[in-house]
Amino acid sequence: MQMVMMIFRTSLEDEVFPWLEQEELPYTRLDGVLGKGATGHAPGSRTWGGSNTIVLLGIADDRLAAFRESVSKHWAQKFASTHLKPGHATPLPFHVFVFP
Repeated sequence: MQMVMMIFRTSLEDEVFPWLEQEELPYTRLDGVLGKGATGHAPGSRTWGGSNTIVLLGIADDRLAAFRESVSKHWAQKFASTHLKPGHATPLPFHVFVFP
């Protein structure tokens, strides 16, 4: 089993949570997370969508490869293309980390 942590702007929840439901993945959700990273500040301002959300998922080893592929297809390609303008310098405020 692998622990997966997803961190993203709260404004993206309407797209992230339906995707998790479609993938039938159980999760733990942490709301109102504040911070600063490569995508800028998340100090609770309207400019950056308010704050961040963290989702923790326990994914079985045999499902991890499919999960990574789904993240790559859904987020890196489809999602980023709808939320970022061509030539936009700021990366998408959506990050995935996998821990053993």
